Amino acid sequence: SSFTINGDNQKLKKDKFSKKFTLVEGLNTYNLSILDKAGNEFTQTLEIIYDIRKPIISLNQFQSPISAQEIALAGIVTDLSLKSLTINNVSVDLAEDGAFAVSPSLPLEGPNLFVLRAEDTLGLFSEHHFTVVKDTTPPVFSILQPINNKTFANAAQIISGSIDSTAVSLKINGNNLAITDQAFSHQVSLVE
Repeated sequence: SSFTINGDNQKLKKDKFSKKFTLVEGLNTYNLSILDKAGNEFTQTLEIIYDIRKPIISLNQFQSPISAQEIALAGIVTDLSLKSLTINNVSVDLAEDGAFAVSPSLPLEGPNLFVLRAEDTLGLFSEHHFTVVKDTTPPVFSILQPINNKTFANAAQIISGSIDSTAVSLKINGNNLAITDQAFSHQVSLVE
């Protein structure tokens, strides 16, 4: 009879064997085969994963600030023996390749802190901390001049005012205005 591991003959001692291997990171495959004197063969494949690295979390870009009640997040976790992914201690479904998509709620107006935690079967883990800002309050502006409902004899008038710090754009009749130090000013021509 003969016994082989990956094609190399091995010695059996009292129908037992022992062989020391140095594993490489990743999948290690060993093909074991035994053949008796009658020519009958039994084979078995042994697969061992050697994993010394923490999972890697890759989160796709997302919008922040956002005015929605939840945020759509997607990404992928890479690891040789990935076991789980959570967001703020809530389990996230993982595809076979480690891809994920989740839409957690944004309970707070302002900053909402999230922690993605990936763990593998060996207990190695990594975390990705990030913040999503929820902003459902519309920006506010004040017109300083002209006074509303005032009558003018001159057609050329300046509309000016101030805006709050959250505004990113301001339009008059569809035209974008320049905002400088939270103030705006724009000349218009009145029609009779």
